[in-house]
Amino acid sequence: MKRPWQQGHLDGLCGVYALINGMRFFEPTIDEEMSLLLFSRLIDGMGEVGLLPRSLWRGLTASDVCRLLPHLHEFMRMRFGFDLMWERPFRDRNIRTHTFVQRLRSLLMLERRAVALLAWSDGGACRHWSTAHRVSRQRIYILDSGPDILTQLAISHCSVSRRSRARYIIEPRNTIIVWSDAKRYASRSKPYACEES
Repeated sequence: MKRPWQQGHLDGLCGVYALINGMRFFEPTIDEEMSLLLFSRLIDGMGEVGLLPRSLWRGLTASDVCRLLPHLHEFMRMRFGFDLMWERPFRDRNIRTHTFVQRLRSLLMLERRAVALLAWSDGGACRHWSTAHRVSRQRIYILDSGPDILTQLAISHCSVSRRSRARYIIEPRNTIIVWSDAKRYASRSKPYACEES
């Protein structure tokens, strides 16, 4: 008998899970019940901005994720009393892997309450979203909803070039940094800067 399909194999909701996992990183008191409320709010938000039903099987683009962030911001402000800010900081189409990793590490180290929503693929053409919360010299640590539930990506196996044969292909221009305390970030970025350049 063939192996049964699992949630996540056929649906394209990894972007929604990446958003929820990022909020659980910010607010550890978010339990299963609160996660279900947040999931419901994000699915409602997908309907409100016209992403349903297409995104259920095609997944979310970075622009789609950015369209959901105001809904997430409203939910977190009402439930937990803090604001979210976000941006897509990687504009250079020719960025090299080493430069991307260094900059990602510095963005996540600036304030401990920051995460990166990473769009990446595992050797295939399908985009997957995970939440990165820390970068060491050798690894990108992620919160992942995929069937294999990865906890880290080895940097030596990562590339930002689609032509690379690396195991993990990361899309820098689709990386979204989300943070919950704007004090340190305010001087270097415009809040809610999610537009494509």
